[in-house]
Amino acid sequence: ASATEWRFLKSTGGSTDQCIRREFLSVTGSEALNVCAIPGSIYVALQDGTYFYGYGWNNHIALRSCQTIIELNKGDIILFRGDYLFGAAGSAATNVVVQAFLDMPLYLRPTNSMPHFVDFRDDTRDVDDIFCYVYMCPFVATDQRSLQQHLNRYHRFFYNQPRAR
Repeated sequence: ASATEWRFLKSTGGSTDQCIRREFLSVTGSEALNVCAIPGSIYVALQDGTYFYGYGWNNHIALRSCQTIIELNKGDIILFRGDYLFGAAGSAATNVVVQAFLDMPLYLRPTNSMPHFVDFRDDTRDVDDIFCYVYMCPFVATDQRSLQQHLNRYHRFFYNQPRAR
């Protein structure tokens, strides 16, 4: 294996978290366990306080419950497979890292390959949260009454209110 296409990546101060991505698509079957089936990525931190969010490998979506914070200090190196889900965390200060691909002899990497972005889902709702029951609706209510109004107005749920005596 050889490291190719070394480049500097800079994120400006006050930036938000980057999109979650993988460098290469996952392979299937028995090739999923072969570490040489996909090229890898190398990141070298040039300053303290470099953060990445990691979500595991061979997944189709990123879940907040699987999120791991990876902290790198000056001179630290992180090496991972190309199908590892990750995203650089936003920071208050300007941040610079050096990135390269670790090419494998059995995989012909296309030139100028673009990363593959993946969906992110927050699956860590608290029991006390009053959220909408409808699939993929992001509404979170402040109380039970506002939840009922939301369900009636946007999803046509009907609640039979008891009569006032």
